[in-house]
Amino acid sequence: MTMNTAPMTSAPVAAIVAASVAISIGAKRRRLLRRFREVGAVDAGHAATLLVLGVPLTWVLDRLVRRKVIVAVPDGRYYLDEGAAARYLHQKRFWASAVGGIVLLALLILWFAGLTPR
Repeated sequence: MTMNTAPMTSAPVAAIVAASVAISIGAKRRRLLRRFREVGAVDAGHAATLLVLGVPLTWVLDRLVRRKVIVAVPDGRYYLDEGAAARYLHQKRFWASAVGGIVLLALLILWFAGLTPR
């Protein structure tokens, strides 16, 4: 009797990697937003520099600036727009739920069709 020693297919591996990356990005985003709140940089009057915030200029920060969740003041300081942050995070949760629901539905269809690995 031969043992099946086929390597794990690339689809499950890619799904695990994608989920890990998404979780990591979400954690970085949460830490970044929390730091703005801790410092009190939540309006233009209390905006702070990245040095004061202890935050490096990363693509996560850049994306939040482009989405106007973090607002850049002309003098090089930044602040968190709480309203925009709430809308942005709500949108992220909505799309994560939608994608998760679609994946679950696809898996159920495959399972009922008998196309899942045994």
